[in-house]
Amino acid sequence: MLAQALAVTYAAKKVSELAPGVGSDTDINFVLRDAIFGIWDHLAPELDRLITKYAGEAHKLGEKAVAELQAFIDKPREKSTDDKGPPGKEKQHDEMKVGKKKPVKKRRNDSVVAKTKSA
Repeated sequence: MLAQALAVTYAAKKVSELAPGVGSDTDINFVLRDAIFGIWDHLAPELDRLITKYAGEAHKLGEKAVAELQAFIDKPREKSTDDKGPPGKEKQHDEMKVGKKKPVKKRRNDSVVAKTKSA
């Protein structure tokens, strides 16, 4: 379990470096009930080696997942009695045109996050 937690945490950290303001320096600490201690010196280089080794494959899988998700979002939905969930792209666009929702930009840690709120 420790290896899984370290691998996914480190991979997420490396991906987050794409965001503005996130540097490449990494500190990993174990937080236990009675103690906090840093990652073992010999483990950090191995984590980096493995993440670098598999990053290309992970990127390709991510691109495939995004493409499939976009195709699903773009596909017209049939009307159903259970019409819950977010509206499709056309309805979102229509709501923005008639002024039902206004785009709002907030600054958070030097990155801009676009949100919508009801008028």
